[in-house]
Amino acid sequence: MPTSLPALDGKSRLIEIDAKINSILPPRYQHCYADVPSTSMGSASVQVGKDGKVDWDQIWTSFCDLAIAGGPPHRGKWLPPTVDATQLVEDPRYQEVFDELSRAIGLVTDLTVTGVMKGWIGVLTQSCSMAAWLTCAIIAENVAAYRDGETVYLPVAPTYRIEKEIKNVVAALAKTNHYWSSHGPAQQDQHAFAKLLEPVTFYRTPLPDIDYDSLATQFQSKIQKTADWPLAPDHYAGWVGVVCPEVETTIWLLRVMMVAGITVRREEAILYLPTGDGTPQQWQRLAEAWAEAMELWRHRG
Repeated sequence: MPTSLPALDGKSRLIEIDAKINSILPPRYQHCYADVPSTSMGSASVQVGKDGKVDWDQIWTSFCDLAIAGGPPHRGKWLPPTVDATQLVEDPRYQEVFDELSRAIGLVTDLTVTGVMKGWIGVLTQSCSMAAWLTCAIIAENVAAYRDGETVYLPVAPTYRIEKEIKNVVAALAKTNHYWSSHGPAQQDQHAFAKLLEPVTFYRTPLPDIDYDSLATQFQSKIQKTADWPLAPDHYAGWVGVVCPEVETTIWLLRVMMVAGITVRREEAILYLPTGDGTPQQWQRLAEAWAEAMELWRHRG
């Protein structure tokens, strides 16, 4: 397939991109592509202790591979943020869910719950770089998250169930925190995470004056200029899904976009890209990152 990149320049850029990808992955995942299983090893069952409460710290003895490294996302579908947090926090069960999440986070990590906001639970990390990396990695697990300084915020809703959404939030944090703390990124050069500190990401509260369908249509025209791939029929506010030829391509593009500072996730072979805040600056960043990723993908093939 033809490419506009000269052979030497294309090869050099692929080497550079590979180095950037490796710089934000734990050592065990560096220079690995097809060797990382992209399918789930199964979901751990919830265990209840003698006190009738879930023993969150006894559920996981191991985790599936990281989604940002090519492993299976913890959730098959996106767990979005609460749309109308003000109304939902008035539900009497909201506090129950919040308290259970707080208890679980304390059991599965060494992190502190803080920064209470409507519809979100804040988790204080050890640095801005750690918070940025965790946020990127959690979103790749298909669980909503955003960062404010050293704090990572995770979604809370009164409709969350122990076996489903509560477990999803806890598992996504436990999994990513485990890989950060135990497998390398915490000891790596923190400058590698600079692009993750100010990413183009999904907007956590859909803005009423932004037509997300129009944004998706605009991006579709840019996609068709670089690849004849369709958009996904599923619609998530703040996201545009691109149907890739196969999972391997989706994973490779996910990592390339990620190191360009674009928050990304996947559902099977669908790559979801963020609409950002709808500003021309963010759309320009997204369009340029996508165009370069596609050019490199063609050269790689």
